[in-house]
Amino acid sequence: TGKNGIYFFRKEMQAEILQKVDFETKLQAALQNEEFFLVFQPQYLAQTSVLRGFEALVRWQSPDYGLVSPLRFIATAEEMGLIVPLGQWILRTACQKFKGLVERYHFEDVVLSVNISAIQFDDPGFISALKAILDESGLLPQNLELEITESVLIKSLDQTRRILDAVKAIGVKIALDDFGTGYSSLRYLQLLPIDTLKIDKSFVDHIRPQDENQQIIGGIISLVHQMNIQVVAEGVENAAQL
Repeated sequence: TGKNGIYFFRKEMQAEILQKVDFETKLQAALQNEEFFLVFQPQYLAQTSVLRGFEALVRWQSPDYGLVSPLRFIATAEEMGLIVPLGQWILRTACQKFKGLVERYHFEDVVLSVNISAIQFDDPGFISALKAILDESGLLPQNLELEITESVLIKSLDQTRRILDAVKAIGVKIALDDFGTGYSSLRYLQLLPIDTLKIDKSFVDHIRPQDENQQIIGGIISLVHQMNIQVVAEGVENAAQL
């Protein structure tokens, strides 16, 4: 950090480093040891309460840490470069399990949504891996929806457009996740082939009757519907929010 400085050591520094190394080591082994599992969060059509689809969410059941939240391990997996193999495992496992549900319950029009990390999205083998997983699982492309965040969009719009066009050419849907929390721009919705926009849970949490936040969300929904894009609201838990 430069010359002519004095720094004081604290025991906590070493403890933090050792904890981080231990966490990374166990996370690295978790994929091989099959410690990850998926849960499926349902999505419903607001007017009819008919099932629209499911979002696949990953969880880590660690022998040492117990049930670990994705908020804790996804960022570390990205730092370690583990997110690409983990993301492929999530996509493959979700497609396989969902194919079984489609056959069992005749879910012809129901959609499976899977989150794709920005690092996974930029991986040169992403499109070929997507095709291979669809072939292996037998899941029809129209039953799959990939969720991307705004962090994907701000790197290179041209490159993002090429990858999204390749995804659409396969027949897979595309959702823009966490809309309203970062660099949100309606221009993205004009330039990119987005099928679904997801309104972040932080907006939904604060909905109150006659609240200005409600007017903002209502405006977004109306505008996006006019662009022929579906809207999914995250975390609807009561009648006022619905």
